[in-house]
Formats: sequence, structure tokens, C-alpha cells
Amino acid sequence: SRCLSLIEQNFEQSAIAGDDLAEAPDKEFIVVALDLLSSLAEGLDGAIESLVEGSNMFQLLFLCMRDSNPDVRQSSFALLGDLAKVCFPHMEEFVEDFLP
Repeated sequence: SRCLSLIEQNFEQSAIAGDDLAEAPDKEFIVVALDLLSSLAEGLDGAIESLVEGSNMFQLLFLCMRDSNPDVRQSSFALLGDLAKVCFPHMEEFVEDFLP
């Protein structure tokens, strides 16, 4: 849940900073958090479901997929693929958001 908090806080800080690049948070934190979640999904296999269930992971993932930073987008799509392999039932309700 720490990774999800980092991603959420980064987006909140980005919204506050607006167009002010000096105040914008470093997107590398999002990339690292997404990559860690991706590794956990691969390593824990089905056990990642306890983290996914009841969280806002897919809402945050959707925001990451639409981010202007290409590294954030790449890591978010990698995580989506890893989650699709191990816990698709939890993401089924969000499929239409990801693939309109």
C-alpha cells in the first residue's frame, strides 16, 4: 500500500503544482512504485490479490496510463499486463476503462 500512497501523493502534488515545473514532483517515484508492484505481482503470483482487492490500484493505474511521462506510461502498462496474468477477476470491471 506504500507504493499506492506514493503514486497517489505524486498525482496530488502534480495537480497542486499545475504548470509550475519547479514545483512539480519527480515522476521517477511513480515509475519505481509501479515497477515494484509489477515485480510483486510476478513474484507473489496470486497472493497479490490481497493488495489489489479493495484498493484504488486500478484507478491509479488508469491515471498513470494517461500521464505525459513516457516512463510512467510504460511501467503502468507493464503492471497492467502482470496483473492481468495473476488476478484478472479483480480488474474485469475496469477493462472497459482501459480498452474503450
